[in-house]
Amino acid sequence: MSDGSLMSEKVPISTLLPHKTTQIMFSVQFNLQLPTKVCTKEDFYKVVDSERVKNKITEFRKLRTEGNDEKADAEKRGLPLFIYQATFDETESKKGSKARWRQQHAARLNGLVMLDIDHIDNPAKVFMRMPHEWFEEGAKNQVMLVHITPSGKGLRVVFKADAEIGDLSANQHHLATLMGVEPDEACKDASRGSFAPQRDEILYLNDAVFEYDNKEYDERYGEQYRTGCKMADVGCKTTDVESQTADIEPVTSYKGIPVTDIIEEYWRRTGGVPVDGERNVRLHKLAVNLRAIMENEPRRILAVIPRLGLPEDEVRRTVESACKEKPRDFTYMLKGIVKDLQGERNIEDDEQEAPPEMPKKLPKLIALLLSRTPDVYKPAVAHAVFPALAAHFYKVRFRYIDNVLHEATLMNVLMAGTGAGKGGQQFQIMCLAFDPGNRYGQTRVGTSSVTEKVCIRFNWNAATTISKGQRYFRSVLTDGPVSRINFCTIPEREIGAEMPVYGTYDAAFEEELRPYIERLTKAVGEVDCPQGFRLAQKMVEENAEFARLSQSRVYENLSFRANVIAWLKGCLLYVANDYKWTREIEEFVRWSLQYDMWCKMQFFGEAIENADAVEDKPKRGPRNLLELLPDEFTLQDAINVRRQQGMDAKGAKNMLYQWSYRGYVKSLTPYTYRKQ
Repeated sequence: MSDGSLMSEKVPISTLLPHKTTQIMFSVQFNLQLPTKVCTKEDFYKVVDSERVKNKITEFRKLRTEGNDEKADAEKRGLPLFIYQATFDETESKKGSKARWRQQHAARLNGLVMLDIDHIDNPAKVFMRMPHEWFEEGAKNQVMLVHITPSGKGLRVVFKADAEIGDLSANQHHLATLMGVEPDEACKDASRGSFAPQRDEILYLNDAVFEYDNKEYDERYGEQYRTGCKMADVGCKTTDVESQTADIEPVTSYKGIPVTDIIEEYWRRTGGVPVDGERNVRLHKLAVNLRAIMENEPRRILAVIPRLGLPEDEVRRTVESACKEKPRDFTYMLKGIVKDLQGERNIEDDEQEAPPEMPKKLPKLIALLLSRTPDVYKPAVAHAVFPALAAHFYKVRFRYIDNVLHEATLMNVLMAGTGAGKGGQQFQIMCLAFDPGNRYGQTRVGTSSVTEKVCIRFNWNAATTISKGQRYFRSVLTDGPVSRINFCTIPEREIGAEMPVYGTYDAAFEEELRPYIERLTKAVGEVDCPQGFRLAQKMVEENAEFARLSQSRVYENLSFRANVIAWLKGCLLYVANDYKWTREIEEFVRWSLQYDMWCKMQFFGEAIENADAVEDKPKRGPRNLLELLPDEFTLQDAINVRRQQGMDAKGAKNMLYQWSYRGYVKSLTPYTYRKQ
């Protein structure tokens, strides 16, 4: 349920108060027996503020909870309806009377699209996951209205159509794919009515929706909708794969591996070929993974991607949507697949993989701090400034998504080549300094001894070469320090390159910096940063999704605290910016997390994997498991042998797949094998 606070962060509360009567460019039907009318703002608020509407929704939910679906549905049908996607021309009845009935042939598309998301336990949480940029003026598919449905278990999103994406259905599927949800297919009908919500469950409302009418959209797609013309019909736009891919050279293999094998391995690693209910979302993710070997060309992907029984136009839209996502380089999943299918340890790229590129537009404080810094050093300095900035806080705390209060105890290590231009119990102290509520010191052991324990606050920067840094941390790779420290790097200079030159940090610079520092030093107590909180939640979910797809436990483990570090930076920038959150802060925080994780995986990922393998390995010499099995054996036989050697059962299927692929064994049935 919403208490209104969710809504007020996106749009002023004043927009929800009744205004003077103006035309609204969608329709209302006060009950199912009456014709529609072009809704006014006054009509809209009269409906959502109605005690009758509130009581009917309450009764509907009560009856549904009690299992009395028939009475519940009857109660819901008594609610007014909003038809968000169209208005209707007057039509004449046989008796000569005129009215605006909800009929397809009389519909006028207004350029708004409705997406229904059903069967969700916490609709408000889904709303909070939606990226901030979707709500900005002029954004593609700009969101205009979000409310909880009368069932309490659904979310309705009304947004502006993008004519370049296509008709209503195309726009719905595009946004649904971005959100990772399945759309209600019935909503592609512009005449679809939406039962009215109650005022308290409107999560977001942009006042401009009351005047929005995109006549160009109706001119482009209205006639097609009114006449029921389908894309495959004569005279309508064709989208068959042959016409789309005829003028491009197809990509059928990558590094000697057939693309069909890559797709087959991708399905195997992600739960098998998709079934009804998951086809759109998973086909989108496959296309995202294939982009790098297809030069991000939708037509090349369309030439190889499976259809899964989906309409051709729907597959095209899914692929085009995937190609718009960033970043567009190799995913960990694709690298892992190619590596395994090649039988190599790493993908041999022509160039070393570069770290994520820093955003062009930066938060004001970061932009100021980098204004005298040569470009080559800017990403490293953008990370290195935070320990010093956070040192201006004293007992300022921020509540993380696990409900634990954190101070901004930030630590940074720069690891780069030798010529890159870097500026008792240390590992335990590093770990304690990061952890909230830590206590460190001496415990009393005798009558003359003194117990002394303090809370460690230890913000620091360090710089070293890559090899020395790796040696320094090699004994504690899995003990915590690496995950609690932010890492950055500087690219190697080309031989003979000119020396980078810093600008002057003069009195004018200090004066410009002064208000930011004053805000940090004046901050006290617990600071609430709701936008940072929601971003942290979203990034945790994205990290988990990436870990599931890449099957990298190392990435997952390192991402937990890396997320905290990036979130703390966002909270600090929020305070320094006079408690104002901006899109630049959000983009910087995302980049900071990605950059930190890139460095950790680049410098320590393989070593941590090896350390984990050594710790998990049984305390005996390695054995050839194939030799321990009979000539013909079953999956259960393989599981038993693994367990005897101290290994888990989960890896048995993957082991057998690899053996089959390498030609060590032949699969007789899904569960029986023979040695080759």
